Amino acid sequence: MKKQAALIAFLLFMMIFSLFCGRYGASAFEAASAFVHGSNSTLSKIILNIRLPRILFVVLAGAVLAISGSIFQTIFKNPLASGDVLGASSGCALGAALAILFFADAFATWLSAFSMGTIAILCCLAIAQRMQGNRILNYMISGLIIQAIATSALMIIKLTADPYQQLGTIEYWLMGGFSGISWNQLFILAPCAIILLFVLYKLRWQIQLLAFGKEGESLGIHTARITVIVLIIASLLISCVIANAGIVSWVGLLVPHIVRLAFQKSFMHSCTLNLLTGALFLLICDTLARCLFPIEIPISIITSLFGALFLLFLFIKGKINV
Repeated sequence: MKKQAALIAFLLFMMIFSLFCGRYGASAFEAASAFVHGSNSTLSKIILNIRLPRILFVVLAGAVLAISGSIFQTIFKNPLASGDVLGASSGCALGAALAILFFADAFATWLSAFSMGTIAILCCLAIAQRMQGNRILNYMISGLIIQAIATSALMIIKLTADPYQQLGTIEYWLMGGFSGISWNQLFILAPCAIILLFVLYKLRWQIQLLAFGKEGESLGIHTARITVIVLIIASLLISCVIANAGIVSWVGLLVPHIVRLAFQKSFMHSCTLNLLTGALFLLICDTLARCLFPIEIPISIITSLFGALFLLFLFIKGKINV
């Protein structure tokens, strides 16, 4: 409980710090006054209408990606498993590219990305159900197939896109970022995420038992059914984030390792820790992305850099064996 309380306190501090961080010049007192009292000033509008919804979205997105990554690593018993095992990220990328190519509308991009991500998940599960052999391995193989198909289709779209407008928009979307987040996107993500996270929390004991494979059947759970339900929920959570913010890489892979290394907890005892650590990690990365340079850089540049360096550290220290 003390560790959770410390994480919550640090997260709240970072949220307040991030709220007053930015390229718009203002003292901490001016920013706090604009936030507390409110006004029609430019600073007040920036804080309440741009920074606040963005920060809340980032916190929720980090929590969602972290818990989803932890679920994939637990179920597949693979320390390198992440959110795109079932092709959710690839499907979302394809959907967004299609919308940018044909509609050039923000809502159409979100709807197409989420729809294609969901279709990719369902196709992956349908293929896996028809395959013979180990069920968990079948999910991974079918996921690779869906990823390959979606990536191939995405390359075709890039070839046909206008190189002066559409191609750049597609590439920038694929790098991920929260610059376009507003209250509308937050109101879309929050209800879905809260409901699905609550369901996953209720299933945390069954998820832990899934790590034992078929032996879980003897412990009173229907492993095949629970596996499908949990994989769909986790993938839908990832699709919700990606459809709004583009590809946010490495969070689902990196954060569960940080939690295991720091707290030595199993999945059923580390749900809250994963949520808090994921939220804190992505918030720090997003704050750096928008404040480190004169222009905002895509979020995946920061998360990929931190993720690669930390993964290298884990391999050198022998914390991951593959």
